Order: sequence, then C-alpha cells, then structure tokens
Amino acid sequence: MVRLNTLLFSNTAACISVALLACAGAVALPHIALFMVLCLIAFAIETFGLKRPSRIAVNILSVCALLAIVRTLRYNNVIETFTGAVLVLIAVKMMEEKRGKDYAQILGLVVLAVLSAAIVSYVESVVYYSLLISILAGVEFVLISWFVKQPGALLTARQALRIVGGAVLIWVSMLPICLILFFIAPRTNAVMTQFQQPARAPVSSGFSDQVTLGSVREIQLSEEIAFRAEAPLLPPGSLYWRGMTLEAFNGFAWLPARRSYSRGPFTAEGQTVVQKILMEPGYHRVFFALDKPVQIEGRNAVSLGDGNFVNTDARTSGRLEYTAHSRISSSMKTFNLDRSRNIYLSLPENYMPELRAVTDGITYGRSDREKAEAVMAYLRPPDFEYTLNELPTSSNPLGEFIFSSRKGNCEYFASAMAVMLRQAGVPSRLVAGYQGGEYNSASGYYIVSQSDAHVWVEAWNSETEAWERHDPTPSAVAGSDQAEAKYNFLSFYIDALNYRVSKIFLEYDSESQWEMLGSLRRVLRNSGSLANVNGGKLFAFLGKLAALPAAAIAMFFIFTAAKKIIKRRKNREIALLHDFLRVMKRKGYEKNPCAGLEEFVDFIQNDRGNMPESAETAALARSFVLRFEEFYFRDISIDPDSETELRSILKRIRAV
Repeated sequence: MVRLNTLLFSNTAACISVALLACAGAVALPHIALFMVLCLIAFAIETFGLKRPSRIAVNILSVCALLAIVRTLRYNNVIETFTGAVLVLIAVKMMEEKRGKDYAQILGLVVLAVLSAAIVSYVESVVYYSLLISILAGVEFVLISWFVKQPGALLTARQALRIVGGAVLIWVSMLPICLILFFIAPRTNAVMTQFQQPARAPVSSGFSDQVTLGSVREIQLSEEIAFRAEAPLLPPGSLYWRGMTLEAFNGFAWLPARRSYSRGPFTAEGQTVVQKILMEPGYHRVFFALDKPVQIEGRNAVSLGDGNFVNTDARTSGRLEYTAHSRISSSMKTFNLDRSRNIYLSLPENYMPELRAVTDGITYGRSDREKAEAVMAYLRPPDFEYTLNELPTSSNPLGEFIFSSRKGNCEYFASAMAVMLRQAGVPSRLVAGYQGGEYNSASGYYIVSQSDAHVWVEAWNSETEAWERHDPTPSAVAGSDQAEAKYNFLSFYIDALNYRVSKIFLEYDSESQWEMLGSLRRVLRNSGSLANVNGGKLFAFLGKLAALPAAAIAMFFIFTAAKKIIKRRKNREIALLHDFLRVMKRKGYEKNPCAGLEEFVDFIQNDRGNMPESAETAALARSFVLRFEEFYFRDISIDPDSETELRSILKRIRAV
C-alpha cells in the first residue's frame, strides 16, 4: 500500500530534480547550494514527520533568501539571478503544508525554471528536460486532482501504477497530434517578444553584389537589426564584418569582377575567433563575418575566395544561422595577383584627369603604403566632412564629392581613396560590410544594426605582398560611438529574450520541416541508421540523467533509507532476520518465500555443490535459526546480549 500524498510528493520531487538539472548550467553555484540546503530541510520534514514551520516563518525565510540572491544581481546576470530565485522559491514552497493548489504552484514554478534556463543558455539537453517535465506534469495533474478529493487515500501498487500509466497514456496519445501539428503548421518570422515595433516586410540585409554611390545611405538610415553574432568582447578596431569585395568601378558603382581568378585562397595572421551569427529576415546573398573569414559553416554557403562567402539559394528570406571562423587581421596575403593586377587598376577611360593631377602631387616617389597614408591624410577633416544628408547626385558624383561639396558618407570616402590609389598605380578594391556593433554583455553577443553598414578600402602593399585594410571614413562616425544610445539596461535584456526565442522556436522553418520528414523516411528505411545518427546524443543524455545523485532526488532516497533503518531498529527481530537472509543470499542461498527457516537450513545442509564450505555454512545457519526461534516464536524481545550473540554468528557466516 502507498499513500496518495507520498506518491504525489515523490512525483513532485522528480519534477524538481529535472528542473535542477536543466538549471545547473545557468545558475550560480551559491544559488544551487542554497536550493539544496532548503530541499534538504523540506525532505527531512516530509520523511521524518518533523514539525513544519509556520507560514509566517516560511514567508520570512523566502524574503531573506530572495534578498541574499538579489545581492548577487549584476548587469550581466539578471536572467540567471531570476532563475536562481525561482529555484529557491520552489524549495521554500516544499517546506509548507501542501494542499492541491500548493502542488500546482510548485509545478508552475518548475516549468518557469526550465523555461528560464532555456533562455539563459540554450543547449540540446533542455529539449530532453522539457520532454521529461511534460510527462511528469501530466502525472502531477492527475495526482493533484485525486489529492484534492481524497488527500489521505491509500493505494495499492496496482492502483498507483494505473494512475501513473493512465497519465502517461494520455501524454502518449496526444504526442502524435502534437508531432503532426509541429510538422505541418506554418512558421512565421515574427518574434513573439518583439512588441516594440510593428510587423514589417523583410529588408535586404547589407549588400548584395554592388555598391552604388549614395546607396549605402538608405541602409544606414535604418535602425533595424541586421544580425547578432555570439563572440567574445573584442576591441572596437577589430569590428569589421566582411561581406563582399568589389573590384570593378564604372564611375557610379562598384561591382565584383567577372573574372574568377581575381580572387583566391589567402593567409592571415591573427587571433582566431568563432562567431555564431543569426541574421534577421532578409534576402541573404552574402554571409557576413569578422574580417578575415576563413570558413563559414552554414546551409548553401560557398566560398568565392579572398574571404567572400555567398548563399547559393537566392530564395532564402527568413532568418539565417551559421558559424563563422575568422582571423582577426587588417591584412591578408593572396596568390596570383599578377594575373589579376589589371583588374585592381582599371578605371573608366580618361576618368577625372584633374583628380589624377592631385593624386600625382601627393603620391609621387612614395611606396605603396606611403601612398595610401597620403591619400588618407588628403581625405581627412576639416577639408572633408562625413554626412548622410545632401549627398552628391550629379552625373559625376565622385568628382562633385572631391572638388565641390566635400561632404559624403563611407562609400564616397572609400571610392575616392580607391580611385586615387589606382591612379597612383596601387592595386585597390572596396569591401562592403558592417563596422562596429553594440555588445550585449547580458548574453555575450554583438548587435549589428543596418546603420552600421560600412565600406572600406583594401590596398595592395608590394613590400609585404598583402592586401592591407584602410578606412578613410572619419573615425568619429565609423566606430560604434553612435550606437551607444541605442540600447539601455532594459533593452539589452529584452533583446536577449528576443534572441533566445528566435534561436529556440523560430529558426525551425518549413525547409527544416521537410528535411526532418526526409530524415524520418531514411530512418524508417534503414532502422540501423538511428543508432548511428543519434546514438551519441542518446548516450550523452543518459549520462546526464546518471548524474541525478547530485540532485534533490538523491537526498529523498537517502532520507527514505534512513527512515527505514530507524524503523528497523525499533524491531530487532525483523532487523536480524533481514540481515540473516541477506547474508545467506550473498553466499548463494536464497530462501523461498513459502519455506520456513528450518526448511531453508535443511536445503543448505543437503547442498553438495560447495563442500566443505556448505557444511560449515549450514551448521552456523542452523545455530542462528535455533537461537533466533527461541525469541521469535515465543514473542519475546531480544535482549542486547542475545542480539550480540546472533550478530556474532552472522559475522562467522560471512567469514566462511
């Protein structure tokens, strides 16, 4: 027989254990320790029947515990601290006298803890924990419903199994419907928590395959987020997000060269940084990464050389997630430049002879690097001014920028420098991408906005035989200074929530649904592939479940065992009998439940497989049984001296 409240308490303990495992990597160790101590007290109260604290005392304890947790609150751990506070509230709630609504409240807190853990640090194991919680929650609701009506009910083992099995059966019966809805339901690119802005159509994120003078302004005026990149905090001068190199200039726009050998493999020295990038909805033709990207791991990513990666699927318009590996460097060494040198020196015929005269005057007799520095100095303020307003739009916009208005944005500064370097005989090209970004320390990623769109120059240095990055745009606006006012304390955490929700729920689109269906079809055709594909993940998950002794459920079993030991000590006869049967079982003799003690000894005596050990064991066992029956069948309590004598016989049996 088992009490309903015991069964309900055990299932609640299992729910709490799963929540603890889900939150273990997201909550600080002191919070985990506080949770464990409070659970220890709660399990002791439940197991040993100790007096429960009053609700006033519990409320005071809750306030003190929460104040202790709030003291650890910092700018970058708000969600983690909240998760720890939820765990502590669960433990405190377990110490109260529990009615049906109390168990329901505890279950709600458990679900909230698991969801908070998923937001803080999403890993695949959270899916398994959520699955376990959904099963246990179904059992919990059934038990609570019965507990409300008959809190002191006694259940047979069969009844308990029927209750648990019925709840699991309900869950299993709903699972096919949920899976069908999961696969056939259409997906949306709208983020549930993005309540600050109305829904809008996807925009072109960054640059596609050309930069027209004045076109970047339309992107820079937008405050929409282009992408988020999980990466360590880097110096502002390293935040150049490379997109596409542009080699051909027609007087109005920069385009990629048509000849494939203009780009190729390269080498770069510098720190290797891995970025996990999630691009916002848009028509993604270019993969962006920190300069210089050496590898992109993503769907339909193809390298064009010189750190250019493009998306071969022009239909992609949703969120795009990929991993980039970059060498943080301002230079790169490439090969076979001689074959493509003319591409990086070409200009329209008789293009701006007046500018060539200026270029010759400031670069004559200098090295490649000195020429680049001279052109940079020529384009600096106050002679030239950065602006997004009233950009040159004449038939010769670059000439108007240099000789007339002297006001423009990044593509005017970069175009002027690249053209002047080509006139000076220095191979050069433009690079379109982003520069800067705001670091969200709450979750460890960069927020790069459309307003961070940028164009810079790469010039060839014949002495080092490498492309070197030069940024002629005035540094006061080319960095992340203008992004400082975009996000405040609360905005960072709202954006972190948006980001986590996007990664967990919204990156699974219709393409992924069809891929999953295809995988299921392949598995059904070849069932052995299931173990090969998912075996490692399955065993890793089982290994995590094997760590349950570190969770609160381990303490529950410890106290249960301690309670049984105490009860057995109250009845020396039963304790001795159990010890005797356990010792004999270890010796290879297990008593039949229908046999008496003397029949059991006769069986040992007649055993011939272990002579002469069996004879000695049988003799000692008979002496124990005869002495034990003097008390047991006469209903006399065993005195301490007799108990010592019987335990001495047990010790001798173990020694055989």
